[in-house]
Amino acid sequence: MESRSFLARISPKKKIILFLALFLVLTSPLFNAVGILFYRFHQDLWAQRCYRVSLLVNPFAISPLHNLGLLEKDDGNHERAEQIYSEIISRKPLWGLVHKSLGASYHLQGRIREAKREYWRALSLDPRLASAWNNLGVIYFHQGKFSMAKVCYLEALSLDPCDKITQANWQRLMSNFTLGSR
Repeated sequence: MESRSFLARISPKKKIILFLALFLVLTSPLFNAVGILFYRFHQDLWAQRCYRVSLLVNPFAISPLHNLGLLEKDDGNHERAEQIYSEIISRKPLWGLVHKSLGASYHLQGRIREAKREYWRALSLDPRLASAWNNLGVIYFHQGKFSMAKVCYLEALSLDPCDKITQANWQRLMSNFTLGSR
């Protein structure tokens, strides 16, 4: 019985194909991760380039596409962000995070009914999305539905107690209760 390794048994042509496949599988997430670092340091152009390279390497990747949507939303290009999120939803409809992102895009445009629908859809798919709970709390607060806002903020804080935005929203709600308006 021959004891040659797997690589020793395959042809050079198949080795090249195997190497390229491994390279592609490993490179796309790497470029996406580098893009996330650029995004966190407010280097949006470099982040966008990394996400695009990631998608060139693997056009089926979802995360870099979602990250491009976030950049578009942040830049105020809501129509383009919605196109990206819709494409992701068509590929991966049960991913709560993309529904939360679509809700945030609607929210920023003042499309409150659609935003609420997407936030609730996101939470039905992933009830651990603290930011979706917080964003719903913001909507309910502005609608004067303070008890609903309270429920949402408490849920968000139970999931992510260190989130400064939710803490600030909670404080604003509590000061509103202290002032006596309900």
